[in-house]
Amino acid sequence: MSLSKPTILLIPGAWHRGSTFEPVAALLRTQGYPVETLTLLSVGGPTSTTVANDAAHIQKRYLDDLISQRKEVVVVMHSYGGIPGTESVKGRARRDIAAQAGRVE
Repeated sequence: MSLSKPTILLIPGAWHRGSTFEPVAALLRTQGYPVETLTLLSVGGPTSTTVANDAAHIQKRYLDDLISQRKEVVVVMHSYGGIPGTESVKGRARRDIAAQAGRVE
């Protein structure tokens, strides 16, 4: 495990944009944490957007990129965001990829 601080990925609930977490993100950044906020595809997107679509968005747009950079990631989820957030870390958690440096904590 590296000595650098993990990247914190903040996933809001339904009907909330990533900017909802910006006050929290700003506080974390002052403490030296890299922070990413995101808006789920289902927020303002097509009504046909599913949990699976939201989970894939989290994986492809955020987790896979951070992990490929060998970053440690802590995922913080609120309300509905916990459903696609939990799905998005499957196969990417520490126990799943213990031999790799980048992973979700």
